[in-house]
Amino acid sequence: MTRSSAWILIIPIIVACAYAPSLRGPFAYDDRIHILENESVIHFRSLLDPDSLRRIRDHAFGLASRPLLFITYGINYSYSGANPAMFRLTNYVIHTANSLLVFCIVLELSRILSISKSKRFGMSLIAAGLFAAHPLLTESVTYIAGRSSSLCATFYFAALFVTLRAGRARGFKQLLLVLLALALTAFAWLVKQDAVTAPLAMIALMWIAWPESAGVAQRVRATVLTVAFLLLTLLVQVRSISTVQSNTQGNEALVAAGFEQTVPLKPYVLTSIEQLTTYYLWRMIVPIRLSVDPDPVVIESPFTASFLFSAGVLLGLAGLTVWMLRRDRLLASGLALMLLSPLGPYCFFPLADVVAEHRAYISVVGAVIVMAAVIARFSQAVVIASVVVIAFMWLTVNRNEVWKNEGRLWEDAAAKAPTKQRPHLNLGALYQTTGRTADAIREYELVLKRNPAHPTALSNLASIHLANNDLPRAEEFLNRAIAGQTTFAAVYLNLGVVRLRQARFQESRELLARALTLNPRQLMVHLNLGDIHFNERHPELAIPEYLAELQLNPNSTITHLHLAKAYEATSQPAKARNHYLSVQRLDPNEKEAQAALQRLP
Repeated sequence: MTRSSAWILIIPIIVACAYAPSLRGPFAYDDRIHILENESVIHFRSLLDPDSLRRIRDHAFGLASRPLLFITYGINYSYSGANPAMFRLTNYVIHTANSLLVFCIVLELSRILSISKSKRFGMSLIAAGLFAAHPLLTESVTYIAGRSSSLCATFYFAALFVTLRAGRARGFKQLLLVLLALALTAFAWLVKQDAVTAPLAMIALMWIAWPESAGVAQRVRATVLTVAFLLLTLLVQVRSISTVQSNTQGNEALVAAGFEQTVPLKPYVLTSIEQLTTYYLWRMIVPIRLSVDPDPVVIESPFTASFLFSAGVLLGLAGLTVWMLRRDRLLASGLALMLLSPLGPYCFFPLADVVAEHRAYISVVGAVIVMAAVIARFSQAVVIASVVVIAFMWLTVNRNEVWKNEGRLWEDAAAKAPTKQRPHLNLGALYQTTGRTADAIREYELVLKRNPAHPTALSNLASIHLANNDLPRAEEFLNRAIAGQTTFAAVYLNLGVVRLRQARFQESRELLARALTLNPRQLMVHLNLGDIHFNERHPELAIPEYLAELQLNPNSTITHLHLAKAYEATSQPAKARNHYLSVQRLDPNEKEAQAALQRLP
């Protein structure tokens, strides 16, 4: 390794320094759904296990279900279990690899565009350093579920690099490289549908960045092949994409829980286009006021001032890209990669959240190319680049301080979007699980002031009163939720628990069945069905229900405890002892388990 190339080692050092504070942070937000409650992940054994691969393959969304992403989650889980540090370390390795790919992309662009050797390496290193340290990418790196964006980018960026390399090849070798780039795009698609814009970005680079020695005929041939690949991919995936679109637009689970419905198509498109500039674009350059849960104002009319401004900015950037084609093809390439990034298609595919920072991961590659090209023009480029990278690192370290504590994460989101319900609900749930009952009640009451029939807030308040065995107060909140014709399963679960404690077993059974119908994976339903059988003096009937609960919730201490009691009641001491041991492993201070283990042989 030469002395200059040794500077590449600064990229993993930047990533390590910027992200070390969050390594041991907990699972957060949707990590539980995608990992801890995902059977295809928690039951994954290895790449050589047919059942593990079959569970991932047999998803309702088909190839649109991101199978390659969930294979990586499964591998993590099979080696380290529910240890978020190992999942997050994998994310850091992916981000480091992507930063090095950014270095390769800019280096290849510089070589093709005949930029002097003295500037080529430094500019590439600047771009990679900016990407490695960029605060806007924190959500895609620290947030474990954000791997969908960063892992997709690995194949996306590799496809762009191979496309650029194909520009300097000829004949059959060029064809092979274009085919390799398309294969990499296919792998990116198996991670996330953000890859849909990769063929468009490849075509842009073919016409903007390929050297003049690559004639029009070669560009046309490569373009036709790339377009054909894109159309074939969309044709093959149209059914899966439609299924995903229907599910995301319906958003039934979140709507049932009291969250806002997905914004209708027209205002969604207008708001998304407006947010491209008012949220994403300027944060690519000045990445401050970041949030896990932004609350954009919905745009209803195309004649709104902010929408017209955003549309004008985007059209201006498109015009600037065309103008730059004959003046600075490096800047034109960076601008094109920003405009042809996945943020564009997101504008026309309504999702529950109009804005999510992890969607900007791939787009930032264009921004850092532009920034590196501008910085390299100054005589003090090294100093300027160092200052910007250090500033980015400082902001990323601060952002990671927020991400490593879920309470701080949602307090930060609530402070930046005080009228949005989800941050307050998530804060309330965190306070509730950590014993801060008064704080939890305050957060739920804030939600109920804006939405008096909010089923999640009412259900969670009821569960607080259930914990205190205040059944009348709990029932009052649950009846308010049911009066609003809620389809939120937890409401019926909690009312079923009220009826169970009132020894009204048949009513309890009916309510729990209703909860199970609304959500077959609703936790604690089978536990309470088992408790009904146990209280009716049928422990042998309770056992299958407890086992069913453990299939969904294998680390439920109370389920292991009740199952152990059921086994003991049916004269199965060995099995009872095994589950008392599980209770002791999960909660070493559980006194019933300690006493039972002393009692049982």
